[in-house]
Amino acid sequence: SRVFQAVTMIAQVKADDTVDLVARVKGELRKRNFSDGQRVKKGDLLLEIEPELYLAELKQAEGVYNQQLAALKNASQEFERQEKLLNKDATSERNFEMVANRKLEAEAALQQAQAAVDKAKLNLSYTKIFSPFDGQTGFCRFSVGNVVGPDSGTLLNVSKNDLVRVEFVVPERIYADLLTQRRQSNKAEDEF
Repeated sequence: SRVFQAVTMIAQVKADDTVDLVARVKGELRKRNFSDGQRVKKGDLLLEIEPELYLAELKQAEGVYNQQLAALKNASQEFERQEKLLNKDATSERNFEMVANRKLEAEAALQQAQAAVDKAKLNLSYTKIFSPFDGQTGFCRFSVGNVVGPDSGTLLNVSKNDLVRVEFVVPERIYADLLTQRRQSNKAEDEF
């Protein structure tokens, strides 16, 4: 049987998975729904940043979208009317091309308006920060009432504690001694 020398070392026990939660939008921190060190479940609402500005931006973007939708509807109707007139030689090719271009512009404007709505919805969703998994919260550096944003850095971290890892550094001298012991132990076994 092999006998190895015991070695005492300083090590760190770390969570297997840790995530740093950051603000993706700027605003006043309105809610903090946990205590430092609390166990949380995946999907728990941890922090909420004031949503009013982002809700207003969403409503504005939806308004522009509705305007562009109406403009596209009008442009499409005029296109169809001009197309019929062109087929009857009742309008010029130039008028038809202008109407066709207006329809294309209205389609492009509607796509831009839809993108603005999507972005506004995304920004509004960023006002709520949820736990990404079951775990334990760390220390939150910010209190309700503080203004936070992307430049604030980590607001809070959440760690999974069901699996941990131990990290340590083996000094080169000890590592060399352990390898020597192993070689000597293997050599002794081969002699039997």
